[in-house]
Amino acid sequence: MSMPRRIITKKNKLFDFAVHRVLLLLIIALGAVLLLKNLGNHCLWQDEAETALVGKTILTHGIPIGTDGKNSFSQDMAGDERKYDPWRLHPWLQFYVVALSFALFGADTFSARLPFALIGIGVIFLTYIFTRDLFKNRWIALIAAGLIATSVPFLLLSRQSRYYSLLIFLALLTTWIYTRFMQRGKFTLPVFIISASLCFHTFYPGFMVLILALSAHALLFHRSELKLLGRALVWIGFINFPWFLWFRAYPGVRRQLYSPMHIIQQLSDFVKIISVHVFSPWLFLMALLVALMLFFSPKWKRKIFKHNSLTSPQSAAADKECARYRIQLPSWKAPFFLLIIIISAYPVFFSIPAHTFFRYLGPIIPFLCILTALIVYGAFQAHPFLGICALALVIWMQPLNDFVYEITHDYLGPIKGISSYLNKNGKMEDTVLITYDDLPLKFYTGMRIMGGYTGEDLKSARKAEWIIIRKYVNSPYEWPIRRYIKENISFSNYKKIVLNCPDLPYENRECPCHHHFRTVLNEDRVIIYKRISQLNPFALQCRTPSASPPGLAASFWKPVISATKPDNDK
Repeated sequence: MSMPRRIITKKNKLFDFAVHRVLLLLIIALGAVLLLKNLGNHCLWQDEAETALVGKTILTHGIPIGTDGKNSFSQDMAGDERKYDPWRLHPWLQFYVVALSFALFGADTFSARLPFALIGIGVIFLTYIFTRDLFKNRWIALIAAGLIATSVPFLLLSRQSRYYSLLIFLALLTTWIYTRFMQRGKFTLPVFIISASLCFHTFYPGFMVLILALSAHALLFHRSELKLLGRALVWIGFINFPWFLWFRAYPGVRRQLYSPMHIIQQLSDFVKIISVHVFSPWLFLMALLVALMLFFSPKWKRKIFKHNSLTSPQSAAADKECARYRIQLPSWKAPFFLLIIIISAYPVFFSIPAHTFFRYLGPIIPFLCILTALIVYGAFQAHPFLGICALALVIWMQPLNDFVYEITHDYLGPIKGISSYLNKNGKMEDTVLITYDDLPLKFYTGMRIMGGYTGEDLKSARKAEWIIIRKYVNSPYEWPIRRYIKENISFSNYKKIVLNCPDLPYENRECPCHHHFRTVLNEDRVIIYKRISQLNPFALQCRTPSASPPGLAASFWKPVISATKPDNDK
């Protein structure tokens, strides 16, 4: 005997359509608030400032170059001989995105981050579209969109003036077009080529691992379409091969390649990052419990796994409509393994280079949210209480309280303190020598800033008006600068000034494990040195302590090695 079904009428369809659209709009609105609120409060950190500075040169030269004629923007110790070259360290798409924003809204912190936050909003909508198209289920799509809209790791990445949200969007778009392409949808070939090419011009390694993952999936589930996919890949290679030759790999990427123990350690770090910040291991147990309940319960086996159509047209229509809200395992096999292959490919691929960075895992966040949505939806289907537990687990692992605090309060970091003091007490023609965070100062002050990872000759910094020796050492590249200061700068001509801002390793970071949601109070203050002849004794933002020994800060003699990994590999 068949189970009773709700009679599907045109009125019910319109009501369901309206409910889902309203919920989707609410989710997108929530994501927009979380992405745009207080967006310009944190100063740009080193990598963000690089994107902003290089993107700004497009407004003058039409292409991204590594200097504005006054300062070098290099972070690979290239030295003066390469600073006027067109930029080769990263693909150019992110720089044109920033340049467009600067052209429309002016060059400041908010406009530097705005386009990437807007792209993040697009990721939320695209997650819904992709999930609905993949699993033919609006509720799963809504859950996935809601999860990514409230995913703090995703929000942090999308609020950065960097390629992260752009790569996430294009990787998700390329994967969606791939699924349509394998079904020979109209116009999918050119769209797939364009989308994949844009992904290539966002982040080369991210593009490579995505193509490998999609090719592996096609080999397993779409062998009849391999020739079609191969044709698309040939076109993508033909279009982008000249740019591939132009790419100059960062030297740090080639270190420790193919070391088995290194790869295992890196992969372990990635798994730990994912389990702590994105996908809790408890979800696996929840999925197992849901599967057992659904599989061994005759009631749920009939209701969810089996699909028995009635003979009447009205019942057949009801059966077809209700099918969208059921778990249909046979048709979900290929989509499910598409998620698994992509989620697995990124950590494995990026375990080979020298450093693990959370941002490399950005493209898998939407896929992990979709996988989580499947578990949460299955839990609700098994039992409402189980569904509530699954949803509570997902919400509990997100530091939403800290994130809401960040977007509703001011944040004071080292760059905000240093740049504010220099702009108030310095001159545009002043020279500043700093051990790290040179790029943000180049963006915010317009002074001649030397040091950092540029590799430029420091002879002209002997009489710098300002010396800034940071407490933490973030990279071995800083040691030559510290050694130069020790051997060539006479601190008898300088006055020590302590600023009222914490001397953190970075202004802030995109990784949730290194991100500061609140101003750090229990940290040493930033120390800068000003040539005595130009000291402003009435500066309100500093205090002059009692006479210090000939002068270097304690941080120079005993610098603190940063606990975070060196950010040399972009």
